[in-house]
Amino acid sequence: MKRILLALFLLPALLVGAETDSEPIANLRKKAEQGLAGAQSNLGEMYAHGYGVTKDLAEAARWYRKSAEQGFGEAELNLGMACLQGQGVPKDETEGLAWIMVACRKGSVTLVKFREKVEARVGPSVTAAAQQRSKELVALIEANKRAKAAAK
Repeated sequence: MKRILLALFLLPALLVGAETDSEPIANLRKKAEQGLAGAQSNLGEMYAHGYGVTKDLAEAARWYRKSAEQGFGEAELNLGMACLQGQGVPKDETEGLAWIMVACRKGSVTLVKFREKVEARVGPSVTAAAQQRSKELVALIEANKRAKAAAK
């Protein structure tokens, strides 16, 4: 549903094409470059699907990472999926599952069930490594939040 609304909002950008940023894409990019996690995640979506920009999975992953490292749940999940599938980043099941674990801390039952399926697929050694990595990622996110708050 969110993707549909985002696509409708950016319909002028979709019609203009990907050669130059339309006004909505330019505004979104400006907010993303200012460090707004939601805008970064949305810009990642634009690149992942080619909405108003040239499809670029590496650029999508870059924006997802910027957002995920601020604790934005949707970006955490999208980055995890990109890592699991090797889309825009090297395939890394440990890193992918770790980001999904981080996203699960928000409490989505559906996401927890998905995480459990991924854990069953990758096995106990990858799951254990991902659990350790997810702790590191949460510490990174918390440090980033403290630094951002101190800068205000």
